[in-house]
Amino acid sequence: MVRAGFLLGVAAVLVTAAVVAQEDTAQAPPPQADGRYDFSADQVGRGAQAWADNCGRCHNIRSPGELTPELWDVSVTHMRVRANIPGDVAEDIRAFLMSSSASRGESSPRPEVEERPRFDLTSANLDNGRSIYEQTCIACHGDSGQGAFEGMPVLGGPQGRLMQSDSLLLDHMVNGFQGEGSIMAMPALGGNPDLEAQDMADTLAYLRTLLAVPEPDGGD
Repeated sequence: MVRAGFLLGVAAVLVTAAVVAQEDTAQAPPPQADGRYDFSADQVGRGAQAWADNCGRCHNIRSPGELTPELWDVSVTHMRVRANIPGDVAEDIRAFLMSSSASRGESSPRPEVEERPRFDLTSANLDNGRSIYEQTCIACHGDSGQGAFEGMPVLGGPQGRLMQSDSLLLDHMVNGFQGEGSIMAMPALGGNPDLEAQDMADTLAYLRTLLAVPEPDGGD
């Protein structure tokens, strides 16, 4: 009975995804001669705000120009089901991404990342690090660094990310990072532009204390 219920649930999700895909395909405007799509300025503006509110926390490391309009179309259709985003909001997000994309077959250069100074974790503020982790990081990484959902890396333990050097981890935390083969990206500064590099150092120091994982020998 449990297996049957599970299979029915999976089937329901697949049917929903298929219906959503069919609806989205029917509503998508045709591309213009230059490969771009004709969305209204109001819809693109709403989509930009909806992207920031719903997607940017995990995905804003990528530029809209990195994927063609057709691939953004598929991505939004997939995430609409997975993230339970209302249809009208998904349409606005798709309008923003597709209109921001380069012409089909081209790609936009990634923005240059500003180099930031390194910090000494021995002077880190652990209380600040804990506050930042609980407010910004816990949604993806879990309350003890175990990963809040499938695909998120484990932070502690002998194979965890904290076995990497402080300098490498701080670079990923400050500038953003996407592991090879991963569909999820860690946005720069946790997706919070109000944070600074020192906040990331505080957070890393807090995690090393929480999970009792010191920097491995040879780290710099």
